[in-house]
Formats: sequence, C-alpha cells, structure tokens
Amino acid sequence: MKFQKSLYVISLLILLSGLTLVTNAQRRNARQESWQYLGQSNVDGTRDRDNIQVNSRETFRAIQLRVQGSEIEFQRVVVHFENGADTDVEIRDRIRAGGQTRAIDLPGDTRRIASVEVWYSRGNWGRRRPSLRLYGLVSTGRFGRGRDDRDPNGPVQTVYCESGDMRRHWCSEGIGRRVTLLRQRSDVSCVEGRTWGVDRSGIWVDRGCRADFEVR
Repeated sequence: MKFQKSLYVISLLILLSGLTLVTNAQRRNARQESWQYLGQSNVDGTRDRDNIQVNSRETFRAIQLRVQGSEIEFQRVVVHFENGADTDVEIRDRIRAGGQTRAIDLPGDTRRIASVEVWYSRGNWGRRRPSLRLYGLVSTGRFGRGRDDRDPNGPVQTVYCESGDMRRHWCSEGIGRRVTLLRQRSDVSCVEGRTWGVDRSGIWVDRGCRADFEVR
C-alpha cells in the first residue's frame, strides 16, 4: 500500500514538472514574438494616403494596421526599409473601428523599417474620423534570427524559382533558412525586397524575376 502511494506521489510530481516546463516554454515564446507599437496617423478625409514614419531600431518580420474611430477601406500598403528596398502589399479590406488587418509578412528574415505608406479610399467621416496605428512583430525565435546566426556548415541546396507571368510566386524552400541569390536568369533585375525575398511561405519572386537561390 505504501509502495502504491509513493508511486502515485512520484507520478504526480513528474506530471507537475512537465506542466511547468510547458508553461515556461509558452511564456518564452510569448516574449520572443511580440507586437510593438511603431506609430500612427490620423485620417482627415482630405488625402487618400498617409506615410507613417518608424523610429524603432528593432527588426521586424511582419506588420499590422489597427483601426480606431471609424472604418477604413484599405487599397494598398508599401513598406519602405532602411536599406532602400520597398515591398508592395495589395490590401483591399474594409476594416471597422476596433478591427485590424491581417499580419502582413515582410520579405527576408528580419528588416528595419523606415516608414509605411498607406493608401485608402476617401470618406466623409464627420466628427468620427479614423486613426491608424501601426504595429510590428518582433521575433527572436526561428524566423527572427539574423542571417549570421545559422550554421554555416549546414546542408546547401540550390533552388530555381521564377515569376514567368510577372506575378508573385512562392517556392516552398527557404523557410527559416539563409537564402542568397546565386544566379540571375531573367533579363529583369532580381533585387532583394523588391522582386525576390523570403517570408513564412518560403522564397518568393515577382515582376519577372527568374533565378537560382542558395539555401543553407
């Protein structure tokens, strides 16, 4: 009888230890990925676009726009990076007050953002004019590591990816790995952040870019 009680106590302690480990891991992941406020713009109805300046020195892998005051119909979003590259996102969503856009993945692993330009439909909001709040997803986990943090001696793979119809296409390779342009095969220039990049879906190419990529 005493042996059974001892076994029960040991089993219970093991179970509690396992739950503690899982809880701590979840807390670490929550700290690793967090949305950071980057800036805002007040929509006055006289313009159909705004440019939100970002002063943060963090690097981000996604952005999100949150709406307050009144609804906004978004048309387009362009993210300008500190290195001079841009990424264009088509967003045709009507977001109500208190709502938000989807998480918009950024090309590459992590980027410093200079500003975010937003186009929207004009409206007659009266006194309840909307405001936009810009948030960036900071990550120090797998998708947020810098390029130099990966194993340089890991397996190397060559991947061909093309945008034959001038539209954006994804190749599933490259998720969470270091990707470099190995050989351009198109007449159109392949420029990182503009006509090719990497996001959570893998390598993407756009606007006629065709190239071989090295994946580590």
